[in-house]
Amino acid sequence: MYSQQNGDRIPGSYPRTQDLSPPQTRSRRTILNPNRKIEDIYIAVMGVTGAGKSSFIELCTGQKLGIGEGLRSHTQEVGEFAFMFKPNLRVHLVDTPGFDDTDRKDTDVLRDVAGWLGVSYKNRIRLSGMIYLHRIIDVRMQGTAKRNLFMFQKLCGPECFGQIVLATTMWSLVPPDLGAQRERELIKTEDFWGYMYQNGSQIMRHKDQTDRSSALAILDTVIRNRREVTLRIQREMGDGLELEQTGAGRQLNADIIEEREKHRKEMADLQRDKEEALAMANQEAAEQIARLQSDLAKKIQDGEESQKRLRIDLEKLQAEREEEMAKLLAEIQEQHKKLKAQEEEYHRLKASNQTHATEWQDKMRQVEENMQKEKARFESQLAAMTQKKSGVMTEFGEWLQQKWDDVCDFFESL
Repeated sequence: MYSQQNGDRIPGSYPRTQDLSPPQTRSRRTILNPNRKIEDIYIAVMGVTGAGKSSFIELCTGQKLGIGEGLRSHTQEVGEFAFMFKPNLRVHLVDTPGFDDTDRKDTDVLRDVAGWLGVSYKNRIRLSGMIYLHRIIDVRMQGTAKRNLFMFQKLCGPECFGQIVLATTMWSLVPPDLGAQRERELIKTEDFWGYMYQNGSQIMRHKDQTDRSSALAILDTVIRNRREVTLRIQREMGDGLELEQTGAGRQLNADIIEEREKHRKEMADLQRDKEEALAMANQEAAEQIARLQSDLAKKIQDGEESQKRLRIDLEKLQAEREEEMAKLLAEIQEQHKKLKAQEEEYHRLKASNQTHATEWQDKMRQVEENMQKEKARFESQLAAMTQKKSGVMTEFGEWLQQKWDDVCDFFESL
């Protein structure tokens, strides 16, 4: 029922991220009936940092994404990973950073997610479902987890809840009874999963981070119930609203304002403490307080900058993504030129009647090593382009595929 990922590439696919196995162990193409129509569907995977989004996608696709350590996020930006679920069905899983990302501000995460969704919508690409992951090991949903879920709801809108699977992860790390109790609390509490469940979302369990059958069962549920949907933020930005005017943008803006007011009150308290310290000639305490004030002032400034970055519309988001893609494309073109030059050098050395000489053999070996390094760089750049490509500069798809096929052809001929 499910396609196994054994290293073969599918037409229109590209190299796997971090899959740099020797050329002789890889098949350049999977031979399929060219007349068969392949259906493409898109499914977003969302959730807090550390919920297992990247590992879930790895299990489904067989592609190596790299996993974050602890609560540190691996997913820094939206990425798209395609694989053949059935002979006539290609699934594109969209990996997204959480709004509690360890290395990025929530504003930048929203810009990235909204940019991908908005540009895809403009290019007539629709999601067929969403999977939201939550750790069952968490004692309760609070703080960042609750806020992340709320932002997810704002992105989607209640009209899309019927196409969402809410899945708990890491069941192997908790006693079954305790896990079931936490699951019931998620379902019965309206501010958690209750409201979404009442409006059509399905509840499932991803039993273990290494259990591929569990991941595929969740994916199969989304696919069987698939229906193309337009998320609320896609509709809002498609209607010309700036990001700060969307439901998600307004919520994030309110959070920034609330945080700024809290920091200003803390700043006032610190100022009183510093004045008392100076009155008592406690210079050391006054200096420590001044450093805390400096940190708070930086946070207030960051909040103001974040608000400015919300003032952007879909057209500008698309322009940013296209500029980024153009830069990646230029790097790929340059890398391909380097590979072609080294290929010509390799053939020149091979044709030489002095290939038996030790010095020529050393040169051949050095050229081969350099080519393997350049191929790895080319592969990495191509993977980055592939993850970002949805809805942007799609006319380059065939060109990219041809360049990759050329590289594979040459290495298979060695």
